[in-house]
Amino acid sequence: MNPQNQEAGADANNGAGEDKAEMMSITREEWENTQRTLGSLKREVKDSRKSQETPSTKQPDDSRSDERYERLALKAKGITHPDDQDAARKWANKMGLDIDVALDDEDFQMKLGRMQRERSNIEATSGIKGSGGDFKSRNTPEHWIAKGVPPTRDDVPNRAQRVAIQRAMMDQQKKGKTFYND
Repeated sequence: MNPQNQEAGADANNGAGEDKAEMMSITREEWENTQRTLGSLKREVKDSRKSQETPSTKQPDDSRSDERYERLALKAKGITHPDDQDAARKWANKMGLDIDVALDDEDFQMKLGRMQRERSNIEATSGIKGSGGDFKSRNTPEHWIAKGVPPTRDDVPNRAQRVAIQRAMMDQQKKGKTFYND
């Protein structure tokens, strides 16, 4: 190679080297600005790829249609309570059956009936408050006369009431007829 060409080549390389150096020496602010632009471009490309997908290429949401099918099957069988619906879904999953087949299963029907009875019994008795023991009716002579046995100390702890009950029972026996033609 010619020495002149070597110098020219060196100058050309130095010029290119200077351009690279200039390009490499950008300010922090310019670099951050470039990164933000790059990030927004990446998001746009991602969004455009999503929009290019056609609805026909997307697969339908099977889980949503399955849920709707289950709701319709449960509604057709008259199962509206959330606990009953959960039990039906669990039973179908446990047995590996479709929901409509599981609803017709005799074992599930028995389980469902038992659950509904228990729930209705709890609802029916939830507002009733029991008392600790008001035994006023047990302390009346009529109660013990109807029972036909005099009270013991454990039955009626108050001695005066117990004596009154026993006297009433004796009077009842005296008033009654001994024979049918008396």
